[in-house]
Amino acid sequence: MNKNNLLNNEITNLGLSYHLLQDFKSFEDIICHIQLLSKKYILHKPLLTLDNSFQTHYSSFYSGIEHGIFEQDFNLHNKERLNFQINSLSTLVEYVSFKDSIKKNFTINEYELSILTEININPIKFLDEKLELYWVPVKEPFQILSVLPVGYFYNDLNLIQNASLSKHFYLNYGYELTGIGNNLLCFLKTNELTNSQLISIIKDIQKLYNCTFDQKSINDLTQLMKNNPWFFIRYSGSFSF
Repeated sequence: MNKNNLLNNEITNLGLSYHLLQDFKSFEDIICHIQLLSKKYILHKPLLTLDNSFQTHYSSFYSGIEHGIFEQDFNLHNKERLNFQINSLSTLVEYVSFKDSIKKNFTINEYELSILTEININPIKFLDEKLELYWVPVKEPFQILSVLPVGYFYNDLNLIQNASLSKHFYLNYGYELTGIGNNLLCFLKTNELTNSQLISIIKDIQKLYNCTFDQKSINDLTQLMKNNPWFFIRYSGSFSF
């Protein structure tokens, strides 16, 4: 079996409902479309690809093998295979906490922070022209990482760190992991954040990147979280658009 077939099998053999999204003018339109479709897929969580879909699938394949999420002999198909991946990930991160997200020397500089801010202002500029939307039959948002278990490269947050971050954001702030890309994770808001939550999540993001933001950056990110239903995080070691 060649490499391309291996990569394709990681999605097609799972039997997930799939939609190709294109020609949307804004990220707001994409979110509205997902919310509309969610009425049909009540017992599912959406998984949206973001930037560089091919590379996302490619690195996810090897990360899945490395962490034991993917069944290497390809003997399982569709629901059995999907259940294997979901259960494997859930077991792997059952007892993780936010501190497990922290990676030594993982940081973000002033220029990269400005890019991240711009992404959160107008995401559509940084995403693929065609986005893949899958509906995954899971209860917890972090479990969509069982389909695209990103975090393969040395400088990235690895799969466990991405999963623990996603669990923390959901349990403490109501942010559901929805989008997975080559550089980015996208979280959608399920409730309005209180002032204390906004202060807390900004502190968590600074801990994640092992740095301290200036007051302007803190104000900008806080305002974005207030105004937008989404929030993007860079999990890759550096931006590679």
